[in-house]
Amino acid sequence: MSNWERKAVLFMDHTSKWDISNDCDLFIPFVLDLLRGNTSAYLTLQIVMEDSYTARIKNATPSFLEDLAFNPSRLDGFMEKHRNELVFWRDIPQNNVFDHLLLALSSAVIMPIECNGKHRLMIFGWSGPQEFSESFRDFVTLAQSRINDILNQGYSHNTLQRTGDRFAAILEVIPQAVIFIDGNGMPGWVNHKAARLLGLHHTGEYAPSELSDAMGALRSRLVNRDEVNERAAEIFNNPELVPENWIWNVGGPEPAKYRVCLLPLEVRGGRGMCGCLRK
Repeated sequence: MSNWERKAVLFMDHTSKWDISNDCDLFIPFVLDLLRGNTSAYLTLQIVMEDSYTARIKNATPSFLEDLAFNPSRLDGFMEKHRNELVFWRDIPQNNVFDHLLLALSSAVIMPIECNGKHRLMIFGWSGPQEFSESFRDFVTLAQSRINDILNQGYSHNTLQRTGDRFAAILEVIPQAVIFIDGNGMPGWVNHKAARLLGLHHTGEYAPSELSDAMGALRSRLVNRDEVNERAAEIFNNPELVPENWIWNVGGPEPAKYRVCLLPLEVRGGRGMCGCLRK
């Protein structure tokens, strides 16, 4: 195994421990430090496109380059010219877009990455000339692919989490008691009104057995239990049947009449059910 192959294995190992719930502003400085150690680069930094007027250097080594501003339109043109692919400059060309960054350097690598759906550039520079062997190029290409994979996973994870938080907030304030039942044996979910109605301790996920027991206890309190059970048998024999004007009369210390709606759902390739109860 060559030196760069060993470094590639170590790079994959170190980045495999990274928590994808963390964002670009934590992961990219970690990767810059890691790659600076692997490649012995004198200069490492990222260029962040802040808006349509400003691109700015972050996490720079040497530190005096920190917060230096760029014209983003020039960087857009550069990335478009190189089709957002890696650029290896064994000899840095004159009059390049990074002229004032790379003046005292001999060789550089420009690595485009994508963070939160937007492009950034990672730049590595060396004061002495570099050969950029095939094995080195393979290492850098693998590193770029790995970085983008982790950033995309983190972006998807955080987007999904934010979407879930928004839906959960909406479901907490609507007037219906909402119960999700996963037909694949995965945990179900209840909002605040459903938890209170079913005598559960909190909003959120519950094991199927817990929801089944809570629903059984609720049905045992029904004044019109026989009618509800008969209708339920029809529904479960025909999952496509969506009941209308289904009334549950709950007895006990707090009697109430609920209109019940059941909606079949596709859940991760299986079947599920969403129940809504409203007074």
